[in-house]
Amino acid sequence: MVARQNVPLVKAWRIRLGMTIEEIATAAEMPSEEIRILETKRNTFSLPLMRVAFVMNLDIDQLTDILH
Repeated sequence: MVARQNVPLVKAWRIRLGMTIEEIATAAEMPSEEIRILETKRNTFSLPLMRVAFVMNLDIDQLTDILH
């Protein structure tokens, strides 16, 4: 999905895991708008991204587009 359809990693994993933006936002205690922003850009290591990775039960490296 990431390579073929140019879908950002956060969004691709969210879809793969069958989660909604609202579910992730609630579990990560973040505004849903912040999740939407993470889904529309290339991501480097950050605390918000680490919280999203935790909620998705992923390693932070699975969501980073740029090496940290």
